[in-house]
Amino acid sequence: MIGENYLQLKVVLEHTYPKVVEDKPAMTSQSMFSSLGGTLNLWLGLNVMFAIEIIELVANLIRDRYFLHATRKRVTEVAEVAEAAETAETAPA
Repeated sequence: MIGENYLQLKVVLEHTYPKVVEDKPAMTSQSMFSSLGGTLNLWLGLNVMFAIEIIELVANLIRDRYFLHATRKRVTEVAEVAEAAETAETAPA
């Protein structure tokens, strides 16, 4: 009974030399720091540009509000002077 259920398996390798598996890093430390530095420079540059845009916006809002108020005040003064001059010319002597 053992003779009927016995199977002999013979494994033959094509190559007799051993297979060597080596791990190689995908990035060297130099390329990793280079990539990190480039990313940080881009991020910092964008943040500086954004900060300058915000400062410019605030400065423009303050300037426009001040000069608009000053311009309206001058226009009112000029209109009052013109009205007074017109009244003085038409008044009987």
